[in-house]
Amino acid sequence: MDLDYEKIVNELKMAFPPGTVQFQGGGMAYIPNQVYTDRIEQATSSRWNLELRDTDINLSGHYVKAVVRVHIGHYFRDGFGLQKLEAGKALLEDQLSSALDLAVNRAFIHAVDKWQMGWRDLAPYRKNDWGNNPALKHLINNEPGSKDPDQKTLQPALREAHHCIICQNELSSEEWGALGQITKLNRQKMTYCYPHIPDHYKRQLPEKVRKMFEPTWEPK
Repeated sequence: MDLDYEKIVNELKMAFPPGTVQFQGGGMAYIPNQVYTDRIEQATSSRWNLELRDTDINLSGHYVKAVVRVHIGHYFRDGFGLQKLEAGKALLEDQLSSALDLAVNRAFIHAVDKWQMGWRDLAPYRKNDWGNNPALKHLINNEPGSKDPDQKTLQPALREAHHCIICQNELSSEEWGALGQITKLNRQKMTYCYPHIPDHYKRQLPEKVRKMFEPTWEPK
């Protein structure tokens, strides 16, 4: 039986039952990983796949990083997750395993978020961020798949997001391209935004690239 991708995506966007949204100690609203997993299981009749594409256990940097890809038929979304390790705490095998699990869970949620799962539920708690944005009213007020007849909807091109391992900000396409010009730097693991690129790596960048980010920079 073929997958009806449009129908599945509409089901992924549907609001969850009241009480689904939980709150962290600091008051931040979130939806548990298990809820997202159950929704995608139900919507696809178990015909989806989670692919672990990359992991990085960095003991000196005290973090565990995971990159995943969630497949629904021929379509997919990528996600990034980072879990910090406690400095000075014994890094036993079970502790690293737990940290990796948390990083994968965060990467999974980051991936399915790109299908707008949970947006309707979390929007009321994100009014100081994206919840009050007028451009998203059609997602919050209307049923999934409904369209404003006077508005054209464009499907964005699929793009894998990359985040700085220091500040976790998403890299621009220019920053991602700059990392690719640094010799012997694995940008899948050593992913830096430009301000956090170590100086010994910055010195390897061509002059025109450096000036793109630092217009007043002069070679030494």
